[in-house]
Amino acid sequence: MATLTGNTIASTYLGVLNVSGAVGADTVEPVTDGAGTSTSLSLSQQRAKITLGTGGADDFIITNGSLNILTIEGDNSGTVSVGVAGTGHDVTFYSGTSGDQLVWDASEEVLQITGTDGQTSLDVLDGDVRVVDKIYFFDRDGEYISSDGTDLTIAAGTALNITADVIDLSDATKDVTLNAAVDALNFDSNTLSIDATNNRVGIGTTAPTQLLQVGLAGASGNGASISLAAYGGLSYSHGGYQIQVASNSNLGLYMDTDNSGSAHTTFYNYTTELIRINSSGYMGIGTVSPANPLAVNRSGDGVIVDFESEDTVEGTVSISGNTTSYNAFVGSHYTQLKDGQNDLPVGAVVISTGEIITCNLVAESTITNIANKEYFTYINTTTTASNPAVYGTWLGKMSDDAKGHSFGDDDKPIYLVAQVGLFKIRVTDTNGNISNGDYLESSTRAMEAQKQTSTSKVNSTIGKSMIDVNWSSVETDTDLGYKWKLIPCTF
Repeated sequence: MATLTGNTIASTYLGVLNVSGAVGADTVEPVTDGAGTSTSLSLSQQRAKITLGTGGADDFIITNGSLNILTIEGDNSGTVSVGVAGTGHDVTFYSGTSGDQLVWDASEEVLQITGTDGQTSLDVLDGDVRVVDKIYFFDRDGEYISSDGTDLTIAAGTALNITADVIDLSDATKDVTLNAAVDALNFDSNTLSIDATNNRVGIGTTAPTQLLQVGLAGASGNGASISLAAYGGLSYSHGGYQIQVASNSNLGLYMDTDNSGSAHTTFYNYTTELIRINSSGYMGIGTVSPANPLAVNRSGDGVIVDFESEDTVEGTVSISGNTTSYNAFVGSHYTQLKDGQNDLPVGAVVISTGEIITCNLVAESTITNIANKEYFTYINTTTTASNPAVYGTWLGKMSDDAKGHSFGDDDKPIYLVAQVGLFKIRVTDTNGNISNGDYLESSTRAMEAQKQTSTSKVNSTIGKSMIDVNWSSVETDTDLGYKWKLIPCTF
């Protein structure tokens, strides 16, 4: 061991102190005082170089006598140890600027980065930053973002700014759970609001009253409230609301509500108006000025209304010049059956009993008789020939109850009796063969008409036969025991 005393170090080694020697065990210290006692080493020069041996056990150790404060491994592993496991020592690295430092707080097990200018950052130039438990990002006002590897928490008041042009969530279905509040999620100051309490969406309002509400209720403005356009917008210069669907310049539909003074709702096929409902509630088809509840206009003669059943035309209304024609027309009247009466076959002859049907209105389980309503009578069949009480022929049931109608018992079905136009009638052979044009009257067989004895139209006449009936070619009905046939007639 070499011992240097007095001014020898300062006068002989002006800039460098080299202390070397093999250390065989931790009990051998390379620096001692004149008495051979280990002592502190004070280096005040600009540079101090300590060279360790190349052996695996050569370490540089700073100790307080009982614990190693700093240990540098001398086996080229580059390991620097501060303290001993379980001692709770801290490590602090200071920068050239006062207040800027990096501290490992052993008691809290926290790595702290402190900066005086608020711009201090942690840069990871390559590789990953991995956190076993949780990671927190705090600002000076206490707002933070944290993650435990499963959930990402953004504290109240913290803004999330995404500057990327594309947010890709296409890898799987995403479920977003909102706070149970009226305005639970709001986009761009009420552009879009989600009511998570009532499961509603509002556009332009934070408190939608319907499943989807566009615009603030009661507000007015220019332009379409809802526009579904694949081609482009249509001109719209007055206040109101508009629903627009367009696929190209020649095909489309839009509905607008005009509140500019001549309030109306219109349906367009692009630029051609198809239907208009004016402020009185009158609907015009093919006309912009309906004068009645329903106005239908066409440019020339022809069918103006079809009446269809299961896509089959059963009747029409047509115009020819100034004449309107009701085609395949039959006029009928209402009736109801008394208790104990049964439905009748189509074309059965019926008479009026002379009893006006009572109008019983049922409302909230209370039955109220409404006097002086529609006067329709009960019906029955007859076995009296030439009965002047004849009413018409049986057409059939119209509805299962009379609710909403102007006559009858609400809880009973409505039936129809054909009396005007062209329909069907049951005839029998009690007065011989029937010729086309013969008048028809009641017979002695219930439900059946016969050839009228008189050739004049009288009060017992039901209608007029439209065909010839030769009874020799008609088979007898084995259930009824007589011949009958359903034929067309006019009333």
